Amino acid sequence: MRSNVLVSARVLEYKPEAERSFESVKKSIVELLKQQKATEMARAEGEKKLAALKTSKDLKGFSQPVWVSRQKTQGQPVELVDAEVAEPANSLPAFIGVQVPGGAYMISYVLANKLQEPTDAELKSLRSELAGIYGEADRLGYLAALKDTLGSKIVNQTYLSPEAQK
Repeated sequence: MRSNVLVSARVLEYKPEAERSFESVKKSIVELLKQQKATEMARAEGEKKLAALKTSKDLKGFSQPVWVSRQKTQGQPVELVDAEVAEPANSLPAFIGVQVPGGAYMISYVLANKLQEPTDAELKSLRSELAGIYGEADRLGYLAALKDTLGSKIVNQTYLSPEAQK
């Protein structure tokens, strides 16, 4: 957001807010309720299958093993990958299940984990990012100390950005 910017607009047509009839929203309400029920049913069925897999240890129906990471999800939903990489190493191999956006319940078999050494480019990028974060923190600390030392204060809060007004 930029400050000191003036915007002018001309209203060509105005429609006051109005309640919509039940008939006009009925279809979307029915679809939403169907989606919610399907999501609940998928979760219940998925948790049942997960419990059965944990006792039977049957890998039939699973794809071939692939290495995944948060950077290389191999086409898996982010929520599933997060659950896979969060699984403690001492509990592997393990079956895990997670509900993903859209309502599906996915089950994964995590066989092993490994730490990947970062590349030089990744380390350089992280160093730069951390330097920026610490530099900004130092700058804000310096400005706060300077403000306290000089005894200055902002009288008119409208000159502050919305984040600073909080």
